[in-house]
Amino acid sequence: LNMDEFAMGSANETSAFGPVKNPWKSKGSNAKLTPGGSSGGSAAAVAARLLPATTGTDTGGSIRQPAAFTGTVGIKPTYGRASRYGMVAFASSLDQAGPIAKTVKDSALLLNSMCSFDAKDSTSLDVPTPDWTQSVGQSVKGLRIGVPTEYLLDGMPAEIQKLWEQGVAWLKDAGCEIALKVRRRIAEDFDNVWGKVDAILTPSTPSAAFAIGDKQIDPLTMYLNDVFTVTTNLAGRTGAWEIVMGLEIHAQVASNAKLFSGAAVGFGAGPNEQVSLVDAGFPGMLPTLNKHCVEQAVKSGLGLRAQINLKSQFDRKNYFYPDLPTGYQISQLYHPIVGEGVVEVEAEDGSFFNVGIERLHLEQDAGKLIHDLSPTESYVDLNRAGTALMEIVSRPDIRTPEEAVAYVKKIRTILIYLGTCDGDMEKGNLRADVNVSVCRAGNYDKFKETGDFSFLGTRCEIKNLDPAWVDAIKADLPELPDDKRRRFMNEYGLSQYDAGVLISEQAKALYFEAAAKGRDAKLVSNWVTNEVSARLAADGKDFSDNPLPAAHVAQLVELIETNVISSKIAKEVFDYVWNGEGSPAEVVEKHGLKQVTDTGAIEKAV
Repeated sequence: LNMDEFAMGSANETSAFGPVKNPWKSKGSNAKLTPGGSSGGSAAAVAARLLPATTGTDTGGSIRQPAAFTGTVGIKPTYGRASRYGMVAFASSLDQAGPIAKTVKDSALLLNSMCSFDAKDSTSLDVPTPDWTQSVGQSVKGLRIGVPTEYLLDGMPAEIQKLWEQGVAWLKDAGCEIALKVRRRIAEDFDNVWGKVDAILTPSTPSAAFAIGDKQIDPLTMYLNDVFTVTTNLAGRTGAWEIVMGLEIHAQVASNAKLFSGAAVGFGAGPNEQVSLVDAGFPGMLPTLNKHCVEQAVKSGLGLRAQINLKSQFDRKNYFYPDLPTGYQISQLYHPIVGEGVVEVEAEDGSFFNVGIERLHLEQDAGKLIHDLSPTESYVDLNRAGTALMEIVSRPDIRTPEEAVAYVKKIRTILIYLGTCDGDMEKGNLRADVNVSVCRAGNYDKFKETGDFSFLGTRCEIKNLDPAWVDAIKADLPELPDDKRRRFMNEYGLSQYDAGVLISEQAKALYFEAAAKGRDAKLVSNWVTNEVSARLAADGKDFSDNPLPAAHVAQLVELIETNVISSKIAKEVFDYVWNGEGSPAEVVEKHGLKQVTDTGAIEKAV
């Protein structure tokens, strides 16, 4: 059994020794299931009865999700309860150790032994440790249980929702009072929540254990496996605390060559086929800066409405990695190419918030280590070494996981619009690191007032840019998403929501505009965002490879506007058109779908 505990990504599939196999199987299937991650090995060992109990580590849901997938009991203690001394925090500084066992009592026993004050751990809390075993088997009668109805996600599997509802029913039968409208934004309202309820009941994950390999291709689905546990990480009752987040987004520059060499950049090449002598760190090989990468960074900075620094500097960041032959990374520490900016982000409720941009700098990517081709050796692929990255560092202006997701989506959209990064997360071309600070309530407001980071708790060659060159790049910028949304609202009379849906993909926005010329824009918007989008999704396509010409949508809308066909008949016409029977006008003639509007003809027919 693979006990590799540090395999990230909600599935344990990135383990150096190969994926852990869940000892359980789904009904009617022989597929090998994941035990969850990252503590999948620990959970699987208990589920297989190889050990009575184990420990795991958890940042987002890496104890609780594997416990749910393997039918065990996992607990993530309140941050600071259990010592973190000696822990290597691979995912973030919020990693916390906790127990996994077969029963609640066994987990409580292990939790008792794990929790105490540790002077060697600066995050350890010097607070009394209760005996959790005393709570096991006690009656829950009279307890108030909060059920966040906002957690009922669209597309949640019926089996998960049914189990959740069964849990609610069991608690009701045991004498609990159920409170149905607990707010989801626990980070801001946590004290108020605990004034109303004694416990909160949610699923651990939005799905049951899935087959190994099923979800690796969809990083967003993998991230969303922690959707229920990320917010409850804030549930520590150690005082009036709140979180503040800043993100570092690494975006691969859209370029045919690397940052300091002429080696090609491309996904899917054979191992070490795209490596120059500079990338391989051969003595005497001098780097030459790729002008196009600098231009892409400037363009990105302008798109982020940030300051462009006409003088920037590259620095050596010295560290050893087997996939970094030079022994250092060329980056920009002191004088980045892009300075402060601001991004306006739309929240889930339609409101807007601003996230400050601290800086954007250029740096080299490292190569890639491959561990699964041999049990005794690791292989190095330097194709990626030296590829240009833009690191976009935000200000600590993000307060909730939902805001973090919205911010990443906005940055990704801007870069795709600009053509400076393709935003392909599946290939690793855009990835994000989250920096989380835990501070006392109110300290964030003090930081905003003073700029003093202490309130947030426990961070070569000089090139000069020609101002005229920066102005030329600025003049060549495409229309950015925010500008396009405002123009769609003003020019076409669309609602904020409709405009936002259309600009979410650049190809979709262009398609809409091509179809809307001289037509009812609202009607065109409805057809583009509903019928066309639905057909593309069903065929596994998006607007970048849309087979339906925009002129066909425009003609279909024209036929509706001129009363040649009704809206109901239009859907029938659309089916024929989508299946390749010709233009809407041709289909109407071929199938005799014109509606009769001549009252005389109607009376004669009657």
